[in-house]
Amino acid sequence: MRLNSTQTIEIERLLLRKYTLNDAEAMYNNWAINNEPYYIIIPALK
Repeated sequence: MRLNSTQTIEIERLLLRKYTLNDAEAMYNNWAINNEPYYIIIPALK
């Protein structure tokens, strides 16, 4: 298997790309300072 760096994928309403250092502040503001608790419910495996 040949490993490649992350490729950018762009369509009309979505852009997927590798994170850059310029994204750090927006990522922090979006994820790290949310004080509201959240729960992930995972059903038991049978």
